[in-house]
Amino acid sequence: MLSNAPFARWLFLGIAALFIIAVIVLLAKKVFKSGFANWCIVLAMAGAVGNCIDLLLYGYVVDMFKLQFMNFAIFNVADIVLVLACILFIVALFTTERELEDDEDEDIEVEEV
Repeated sequence: MLSNAPFARWLFLGIAALFIIAVIVLLAKKVFKSGFANWCIVLAMAGAVGNCIDLLLYGYVVDMFKLQFMNFAIFNVADIVLVLACILFIVALFTTERELEDDEDEDIEVEEV
Protein backbone atom coordinates (compact mmCIF):
# COMPACT_ATOMS: atom_id res chain seq x y z
CA MET A 1 0.00 0.00 0.00
CA LEU A 2 1.49 3.29 -1.11
CA SER A 3 4.79 1.49 -1.75
CA ASN A 4 5.79 3.93 -4.51
CA ALA A 5 4.88 7.08 -2.57
CA PRO A 6 7.93 8.80 -1.06
CA PHE A 7 5.94 10.03 1.94
CA ALA A 8 4.40 6.63 2.80
CA ARG A 9 7.14 5.62 5.25
CA TRP A 10 6.73 8.80 7.27
CA LEU A 11 2.95 8.69 7.05
CA PHE A 12 2.85 5.19 8.56
CA LEU A 13 5.43 6.11 11.20
CA GLY A 14 3.35 9.16 12.13
CA ILE A 15 0.15 7.13 12.40
CA ALA A 16 1.95 4.52 14.50
CA ALA A 17 3.40 7.24 16.74
CA LEU A 18 -0.07 8.68 17.31
CA PHE A 19 -1.38 5.19 18.09
CA ILE A 20 1.43 4.58 20.60
CA ILE A 21 0.77 7.93 22.29
CA ALA A 22 -2.97 7.14 22.43
CA VAL A 23 -2.29 3.75 24.04
CA ILE A 24 0.01 5.31 26.64
CA VAL A 25 -2.63 7.94 27.47
CA LEU A 26 -5.38 5.28 27.72
CA LEU A 27 -3.24 3.21 30.06
CA ALA A 28 -2.21 6.21 32.17
CA LYS A 29 -5.82 7.38 32.57
CA LYS A 30 -6.96 3.80 33.28
CA VAL A 31 -9.82 4.09 30.79
CA PHE A 32 -10.32 0.33 30.61
CA LYS A 33 -10.98 -1.38 33.93
CA SER A 34 -10.35 -4.82 32.46
CA GLY A 35 -6.79 -6.06 32.68
CA PHE A 36 -7.49 -8.20 29.61
CA ALA A 37 -8.42 -5.11 27.56
CA ASN A 38 -5.28 -3.34 28.76
CA TRP A 39 -3.11 -6.29 27.71
CA CYS A 40 -4.79 -6.36 24.31
CA ILE A 41 -3.97 -2.73 23.59
CA VAL A 42 -0.40 -3.24 24.83
CA LEU A 43 -0.02 -6.19 22.45
CA ALA A 44 -1.44 -4.11 19.60
CA MET A 45 1.08 -1.42 20.43
CA ALA A 46 3.87 -4.04 20.44
CA GLY A 47 2.87 -5.14 16.93
CA ALA A 48 2.85 -1.54 15.75
CA VAL A 49 6.27 -0.91 17.31
CA GLY A 50 7.63 -4.05 15.62
CA ASN A 51 6.53 -2.80 12.22
CA CYS A 52 7.90 0.69 13.01
CA ILE A 53 11.31 -0.77 13.79
CA ASP A 54 11.35 -2.42 10.36
CA LEU A 55 10.27 0.83 8.71
CA LEU A 56 13.01 2.78 10.46
CA LEU A 57 15.77 0.24 9.80
CA TYR A 58 14.92 -0.94 6.29
CA GLY A 59 12.40 1.54 4.91
CA TYR A 60 9.83 -1.24 4.55
CA VAL A 61 8.27 -3.94 6.73
CA VAL A 62 10.04 -7.28 6.42
CA ASP A 63 7.46 -10.00 5.74
CA MET A 64 8.48 -13.61 6.27
CA PHE A 65 5.45 -15.87 6.10
CA LYS A 66 3.84 -16.80 2.79
CA LEU A 67 1.20 -19.48 2.69
CA GLN A 68 1.69 -21.61 -0.42
CA PHE A 69 -1.57 -23.56 -0.14
CA MET A 70 -3.75 -20.47 -0.56
CA ASN A 71 -3.46 -17.04 -2.11
CA PHE A 72 -3.03 -14.93 1.02
CA ALA A 73 -1.01 -11.87 1.97
CA ILE A 74 2.60 -12.24 3.07
CA PHE A 75 2.92 -11.26 6.74
CA ASN A 76 5.24 -11.21 9.75
CA VAL A 77 5.08 -11.81 13.50
CA ALA A 78 4.22 -8.19 14.27
CA ASP A 79 1.24 -8.41 11.92
CA ILE A 80 0.05 -11.58 13.65
CA VAL A 81 0.32 -9.97 17.10
CA LEU A 82 -1.40 -6.80 15.90
CA VAL A 83 -4.37 -8.58 14.31
CA LEU A 84 -4.87 -11.02 17.19
CA ALA A 85 -4.63 -8.23 19.76
CA CYS A 86 -7.24 -6.17 17.92
CA ILE A 87 -9.62 -9.13 17.67
CA LEU A 88 -9.15 -9.94 21.36
CA PHE A 89 -9.63 -6.26 22.24
CA ILE A 90 -13.01 -6.25 20.50
CA VAL A 91 -13.95 -9.37 22.47
CA ALA A 92 -12.78 -7.64 25.66
CA LEU A 93 -14.89 -4.57 24.89
CA PHE A 94 -18.04 -6.65 24.49
CA THR A 95 -17.28 -8.68 27.60
CA THR A 96 -16.41 -5.64 29.70
CA GLU A 97 -19.53 -3.81 28.54
CA ARG A 98 -21.68 -6.69 29.73
CA GLU A 99 -19.90 -6.77 33.08
CA LEU A 100 -20.50 -3.03 33.54
CA GLU A 101 -24.18 -3.37 32.63
CA ASP A 102 -24.54 -6.25 35.10
CA ASP A 103 -22.90 -4.16 37.84
CA GLU A 104 -25.25 -1.23 37.12
CA ASP A 105 -28.30 -3.53 37.20
CA GLU A 106 -27.21 -4.93 40.57
CA ASP A 107 -26.77 -1.42 41.97
CA ILE A 108 -30.25 -0.45 40.80
CA GLU A 109 -31.80 -3.55 42.32
CA VAL A 110 -30.11 -2.90 45.66
CA GLU A 111 -31.34 0.69 45.68
CA GLU A 112 -34.93 -0.38 45.00
CA VAL A 113 -35.02 -2.70 48.02
